[in-house]
Amino acid sequence: GHRNTHYVSTMKISSRILPGPLAAGNRCADWGWQGLLAYGSQNLVVVVEPRTVQVFQTLEHHKHTVTKVKWCYENYHHSLASPYGLRLASSDSSGQVVVWDVSEATIRAEFSENSKPILDMEWLSYQDSVRDFLAILHPSSVLVLWNADTGTKVWKKNLSETLVSFSIDPFDKKHLAVLSQDCLLFVDEFSSARVPSSAPRKFYIASSTSAAVGARQRSAMKRVRQLVGDSKKSDEPTSFNDCLQMCYSPACRHHLFLLYPREILLLDLQIYQTIGVVPLERNGSAFQQITACRQRDVLFCLHDNGCVSMRIRRKYHLKDLSSSTQVSSLLTSQNLDVVYDLRCQSDALRLSKHNKVVRMCVNPVDERTVALVLSDGRVLFWQLLASQRLMPVSVVGLSDPCLVPPLSPPSQAVDGTVNGGASLLRRPSSSLSLADLFGPQSFPGVSKLQPLGNSLSYVTLKLVLNGLLQTVAAPPLCLRMCPPLTTKNFTIYEPLLAAGTSNGNIQVFNLESAHLHREFTVHTSPVRGMDWLDMHRLLSFSYPSVSGAALVRNELKMVHVKSGICTTVRFSKEDEPTMEAVKVSFSRQYFAVLIKDRPLELWDCTHVTLLREMSGDFPVPVVMEWSPMHLPKSLARHGRAAMASAGMNEAKVLGREHFVMTDSTNTLLHYILEGSAVKEAVKISLEGMGTVTYMAWKGDVLVIGDLDGQVSFWDLKKKVSKNVMAHRSAVKKIRFAPGKGNALMGVLYSNGHFDIVASHTSDIIASLKTIRAHDFEFAASDKPTIACSTGCIRVMDYKLQNSMCPVSASVQMEPVFCPRVLLGKAGLLLKSVLQHQPWRDSYSFDADVFPRAEDPDESPVETAASDQFKTLPQSLKSSLADTSLGVAHRCLLTAKLFGDEYEASFWEVALYYLIQQKERRKDPNYKSVLEAEPINPTTDIFSPQRDAKTSVGNRDDLVGALGSPAATASNSTELKPLECVASAPSGAPSLETTFMLDACHDVLVESADFQHLQLYRVALHDSKRSTYDHTQKCAAELIYLKQTDRVVQLLLETDAENDQYYSDALRACLVATIRSSGASQSTIKLVATNLIANGRLSEGVQLLCLIDKGIDACRYLQSYEEWEQAAWLAKATLSERDCAEVFLRWADHLSSPPASKKHKAVLIYLSFGLFHKVLETLYSMRQFDLAAMFAEACLEFKVVDESSDLNINNCRLLACLCMGVSGVFLSLCLCVCVCVCVCLRGFQCLASR
Repeated sequence: GHRNTHYVSTMKISSRILPGPLAAGNRCADWGWQGLLAYGSQNLVVVVEPRTVQVFQTLEHHKHTVTKVKWCYENYHHSLASPYGLRLASSDSSGQVVVWDVSEATIRAEFSENSKPILDMEWLSYQDSVRDFLAILHPSSVLVLWNADTGTKVWKKNLSETLVSFSIDPFDKKHLAVLSQDCLLFVDEFSSARVPSSAPRKFYIASSTSAAVGARQRSAMKRVRQLVGDSKKSDEPTSFNDCLQMCYSPACRHHLFLLYPREILLLDLQIYQTIGVVPLERNGSAFQQITACRQRDVLFCLHDNGCVSMRIRRKYHLKDLSSSTQVSSLLTSQNLDVVYDLRCQSDALRLSKHNKVVRMCVNPVDERTVALVLSDGRVLFWQLLASQRLMPVSVVGLSDPCLVPPLSPPSQAVDGTVNGGASLLRRPSSSLSLADLFGPQSFPGVSKLQPLGNSLSYVTLKLVLNGLLQTVAAPPLCLRMCPPLTTKNFTIYEPLLAAGTSNGNIQVFNLESAHLHREFTVHTSPVRGMDWLDMHRLLSFSYPSVSGAALVRNELKMVHVKSGICTTVRFSKEDEPTMEAVKVSFSRQYFAVLIKDRPLELWDCTHVTLLREMSGDFPVPVVMEWSPMHLPKSLARHGRAAMASAGMNEAKVLGREHFVMTDSTNTLLHYILEGSAVKEAVKISLEGMGTVTYMAWKGDVLVIGDLDGQVSFWDLKKKVSKNVMAHRSAVKKIRFAPGKGNALMGVLYSNGHFDIVASHTSDIIASLKTIRAHDFEFAASDKPTIACSTGCIRVMDYKLQNSMCPVSASVQMEPVFCPRVLLGKAGLLLKSVLQHQPWRDSYSFDADVFPRAEDPDESPVETAASDQFKTLPQSLKSSLADTSLGVAHRCLLTAKLFGDEYEASFWEVALYYLIQQKERRKDPNYKSVLEAEPINPTTDIFSPQRDAKTSVGNRDDLVGALGSPAATASNSTELKPLECVASAPSGAPSLETTFMLDACHDVLVESADFQHLQLYRVALHDSKRSTYDHTQKCAAELIYLKQTDRVVQLLLETDAENDQYYSDALRACLVATIRSSGASQSTIKLVATNLIANGRLSEGVQLLCLIDKGIDACRYLQSYEEWEQAAWLAKATLSERDCAEVFLRWADHLSSPPASKKHKAVLIYLSFGLFHKVLETLYSMRQFDLAAMFAEACLEFKVVDESSDLNINNCRLLACLCMGVSGVFLSLCLCVCVCVCVCLRGFQCLASR
């Protein structure tokens, strides 16, 4: 209720469902790039908007408990042909899969695999043409790939193991890891084109038996765990039975997490061994779930007590590596375990036996907002906040691994002094994501602690609760709708529904926006019934649960909905029979209190005082109902006349009212009440009916229900009656729909059956048979509202067929910015306005940002975009308006607002290398990677090539390159990452945040950073050696990195009993004596060529690397389709020019139809500053809008030479293709596309030099 600052009533009530508590099988939730959180509640799918913390949509179709929900993985470019949307897949315990269009609340596809339950499911999107495939795992060993758009099966694979879950490698989508009960399975040919043909590789986890390794690691782990396979040893116990979760790390390639209740294992799949263990604290609550982040190497951990902890990978600070001694020290170090330090944690929740945390989700866009879904239906949102602080250097060192370095250099302290402790500096500005809070931890030399005088700047983190979504309480519930809408209460009316809970609370829902308006703690026992005195006052009664005819202590209280004041109305000084009902008259003058086997009590509504308790000879009421017929004339004639004659206030005058009741003899009694005087009018015996259980009266129709399920319709005007026997159970409640002349009514039976009946014909219009109802009300004339046994409240149509509506037809409590609900044209139009406004003098959010449409057909499109534009929160407007890097930065923020993973990834890389290129071009001797020497990608790799002297041609060069994270090739003018902050475009504010690429970008990061990371990684692998094969892998990696001294040591460690002892000794001699010049080089190259030709690719590549023929080694690897291995070798060892040649060949392969990965080729071109290739590729992919924005960014950063020779006709053509929206924006299209042509012409001139 306190958030209801923007709500304006429109008197519009839509069909929808208010979710309640979860079932035991509802252990699923997913937070997608779409910006929405989805989770299963009973047989419903609930979608929550986290920014405003309100239910966005509720979907109903499943017949069984929902067990899995997954947002569609839309990592592709969006256009008119592929517009933005909200596609969600859900499955239930019967194996039924439903693909939803969330915005329209419609089903796009539905399918199942022979009603088999579903263990896990995941969307696929790893090629430019693969967007609609859904992989589903069934028990016990079946993996099925479906086309989720058509509902057809693509292929089916039996894995012959008892499976639990699976995870797809985020760095290489063809790799799949599957967790079974006793082993791990790895599928290496996972593709949508064909079923995996080879059997998956099996690995079992076991303790290492190596004595040396055990001695080295016993203090840290107590035991070393490694993966052994493919044959299982019977005497080695496995430990997958208690494994709770398995997932790949999206921050580091080849890393896999295994979650256990008391520890987290980190496996490196290159060596199939544990490289890190995250133990649970001594007094900590057991782990329940983990989520690994992409932007930074961070783990969010959920514990059994509801606490969320955040752990950051400890930075390994390399010391001075200017000498071979320091490198050797690193490579022989045994203390290189990957450690995740606990940085912050949330408060533990007060959970009961019946209320647990069922799921944790992390926002994939910002990765700093965490959602917890509780079994009672509540959703908690925690946000990660950061503050920069100062600590004296005397307290900590410059390389303290336990402190988190800031992203940006420190500013002046707020208080100006540091008194021996930590002082607050400032909160980082524009902290919209995890990457904005602190610097990368993956690169050992990047983002160090920042000195400020005699102090150090570091970052402190904390998790703060910033949102709580309350849902319907657990059943059973009793409902009461507020007085109906009339001409008198039109200005103050809100469709409020009161729901009394079993714990004594009263929840008040606004059915127009379907949000919890207020919640009051009123009683200590279950709420038995309620009624409204007026629009702001509510009566409720309660008594504790008893057995038989025991006496109780009744409570009758009044709650003022606006103020929350709770007043006790009736004091029960002694135990008495249970209170049966509280009935408020239609005129809101009187209310009656019915107590079992006790006389009737009549009260004054205005003053809430007792008027009269009927005498002992008055019949004891069983059921009572007020008459709506005599109200208007009686009040007008008697009330005003009495007030005029006595000179009294109208509020103190009580008019005449009529009511009917039945007694224990089943007699209907009609009374007239005026003030405190009660007069009997009519007495009728109800012959042919059982004991009356409920009565309802509207107009001339009185409806009576009895204990046998019989419903009697009395037409008082025609004086006729009709009995209808439903043959169900006792009538529990009867209620008429509001509205004059509306003949609809609802009948609820004690077995939960509910009917909609036409009172004038007594015909049943609709029945609710599949859902058991506890109570019901009418929210509007045609909107029955039903409290279901599952705990939810359904607002349905009068035919009881629909309880969902499109998002566009529903009303929200607060404006929701969700551009994905817009139609194709409107969404793209809104995105273009947020990205760039060249038709205006300055970027702004004025109301006239959308010009009027000249074409009437385009007006609805612009109106929809404009309405969504107005809902943009002020904080997001400020971030867009204050961007420091112009169009590129604004496009990145817009992509995150739209949940566009494809464009967000593009602009992250583009922004970094635009900054780099701008700084490089300041050097007068700057040359691009293509200017040093023409590159011919089709050169025969078998023909003699020039000697490619790499930037790390020998160990000393490698040491120099790795000594600082900013060092690069000897012929390169690349600057240090922290110094590569470009000047902002003309007229833009200065840049406050350094944009850096973390390890999640893999081979797209700077070469020096990549080389530094690989040196640390091979040292880590070396420290974990336990088998001969493992040693050989380390030796090969060290050969690639030119660490020959360590290679010789490893080769000489081979035992004499080993069959490879002699060959390893010869290899050690070869490595120790080899030279990169002389006659031996030709011989070694010939041998390497022969080895490769005879299938020994790895050995031949190693020989080529030993003689500084790394470029030839990469070409051989590429010719054998080892594209990623060639890219790794080039990035880790070659100069920038040679590395560019290897990567350009890879990009050509990715752009070919068989590979169909042009989006990855675009990122490669970006990483080498080949912006003209970026534009050409984007144009060939028909991504004209993205090309136009990138061209504009290039002009702003001045990384392209402008040309006045422009082809205006081509500009106009590209404009039409680019935007594809309203003709009003033709000028915008022309301006943007002129930029494209300028860049293309400039790049062509640059490339032809």
